[in-house]
Amino acid sequence: MTANVGRVSTISQLDRTPENIGPGCEFVWLDEVGSTQDEAKSRAPLAEDTLVRGIAARYQTNGRGTHGRDWLGAPGNLFLTVSLPITRVPVTLTLLPLKVGIEVARAVEGLLDEAPKQPDSPCGKVTLKWPNDVLLDDKKLAGVLIEGDGTYLHVGIGINVGAAPDIPDDGPQRGRPSAWLADCGVDASQGLVQGLGKAITVALGSWVAPGKETCGPTQEAALISEWSRRVDWSTELTLRDEPGTRFLPVRLEPDGQLRVRDLNGLERLLLAEYLF
Repeated sequence: MTANVGRVSTISQLDRTPENIGPGCEFVWLDEVGSTQDEAKSRAPLAEDTLVRGIAARYQTNGRGTHGRDWLGAPGNLFLTVSLPITRVPVTLTLLPLKVGIEVARAVEGLLDEAPKQPDSPCGKVTLKWPNDVLLDDKKLAGVLIEGDGTYLHVGIGINVGAAPDIPDDGPQRGRPSAWLADCGVDASQGLVQGLGKAITVALGSWVAPGKETCGPTQEAALISEWSRRVDWSTELTLRDEPGTRFLPVRLEPDGQLRVRDLNGLERLLLAEYLF
């Protein structure tokens, strides 16, 4: 799905009432929130006829990333959580982060295609990094955090639209340098940020909609194939919790684990480790 996210209608930033943005899809825009993840959990359960609900904010004061790390952001970026029932996810749950990454990449590519070209600062190579990052020209543009409560999965998505946080290169918060869409000529207006959140919410709602033949090994294989096409398999990766340990990615396994090879030729499987 490639949506024209820059032209989606918006609602008042102070309106906490869900807006219907598509079949079974709700969206709420907030001015400020501690965490969209916590806000989404506090609003459960979803109505019977609601497939997904997106909660987005202009700014969040207490965002978090994977393994309890901070999610650094600034006003002008997208802070979004999409809640969906666990029973509606049409693939093995370990593949969900990969699907979310694909949808974020598609939406970002649509924005870059529409943005004015920047001859002095060319941008545009969007890739995926296992398990939950979207990269722009090899810098981190977006991340995904998925939390469950037994009934719902709350898919947290952060995208750098108007600003790029400074990421430390050492210490527990160290990571890959960051990128932001405005640096590539993308309009960072609030309307565009809201539209981006809506487009991703609708894409996930369409994916979990009943009546679609999206389950089974064939569909999971197609998901893995598309994700794999979006990866730069030649890029060396480092385990954040094992400084100095470098790998080359080899392939994605059917259950979503990543097979990697170290510089001595030894292979291992990664399940939920953080790479940068």
